[in-house]
Amino acid sequence: KNMHKALENVIENFSNIVIFSGAGVSTGSGISDYRDSDMYWSKIKEDYYTHQEIMTSYIYNTQKDLFFEYYLHLYANLENKEVNNAHLFAKKLDELGKLKGVITQNIDGLYGNLISEDKLCTIHGNAFKFKCVKCGELMGLEETVMSKRGILHSKCHNFLVKPDVVLYDESFKKEDVEKYKELLASADCIIVMGTDLG
Repeated sequence: KNMHKALENVIENFSNIVIFSGAGVSTGSGISDYRDSDMYWSKIKEDYYTHQEIMTSYIYNTQKDLFFEYYLHLYANLENKEVNNAHLFAKKLDELGKLKGVITQNIDGLYGNLISEDKLCTIHGNAFKFKCVKCGELMGLEETVMSKRGILHSKCHNFLVKPDVVLYDESFKKEDVEKYKELLASADCIIVMGTDLG
């Protein structure tokens, strides 16, 4: 009840609200935060890897079979997930003309179904988009070809594609950092949801 009252006060008194969203928002849609103990994933025999260990450019560059096998496992777990009340809250703020933007750490693409791209900063990328390592074109999985080498861009002489997400040993994209800063600078209120910002 107190939380509802606080949110009502925010909506009434602020007009440029930015939501900063983390993994706790996605758990409401049945998506793991990848810190759970059951997210240890076995590849062969006694070798075990965590999500954080596999989702690196090092593994992408040196063990593509492992990287893409795991990534398709991850992709399948994100498919067909539905938005929850936290996502719908952002949509409601937008409809009221109060939402300046959403900054999300989540790669599940769920805010993209509700919020226009100009108001959305997916700081860690989007799991459903892939980028050709040769031409740079962004595409969906349906525009790629599977092979023993990994996921390929069929229109670019079968060059590999890379998921359009920020891996654990990579830096954020410059354009996303700029958008992130612009949104925060223009906010008169910031609501943090599903993350401790740690």
